[in-house]
Amino acid sequence: MDKRCSKCKETKSSYEFKKCKITKSGLYSHCKLCEKKYRETRKDKQREYRKKYHIENRERLLVEAKKYRENNQDIIQKYRKDNKERIKKIQKNYYSKNQEKHKKYLKEYKKRNKGKINSLNAKRRAQKKKATPNWANLKLIEQFYNNCPDGHQVDHIYPLQNDNCCGLHILINLQYLSIKDNQSKSNKMPEEL
Repeated sequence: MDKRCSKCKETKSSYEFKKCKITKSGLYSHCKLCEKKYRETRKDKQREYRKKYHIENRERLLVEAKKYRENNQDIIQKYRKDNKERIKKIQKNYYSKNQEKHKKYLKEYKKRNKGKINSLNAKRRAQKKKATPNWANLKLIEQFYNNCPDGHQVDHIYPLQNDNCCGLHILINLQYLSIKDNQSKSNKMPEEL
């Protein structure tokens, strides 16, 4: 069966038209090629519209996304598990295209969240050495890192790694030291100073 395209006015085979349930013929009035050309011309307009829409409705969209994530954690986890390689590929592709933007964002994030970054780094190191007990108050530890004065670093009084004894990553084992003093202390015990 042949059909005439309403856009290019050419008569073409029915295979060159998309299916449509609401028309008598069961096909769209314009052919696939004209549809493709139309979408190409509107691509930039659509992109601008979506960008504007997201900016104008940012708060509402964030709330909806958060609500969806909370209500569908099992679906999200299953999707991530089933599509690990695909997600990794997408992330790698995005990073390679936006490397400078990503580096700039990380730099700004680290500046804004210096205490949090330092706290997380210390926690990571402590976890590696299994020095953080279950009962440690991580919020107070993070607060301690956030309140670190300029020109100082947070130091473990009893180091996390030492030949004689290993301290814990807990609040009472933390102190502020100048950068110079902390570097010279290294992983020495208080008695060795």
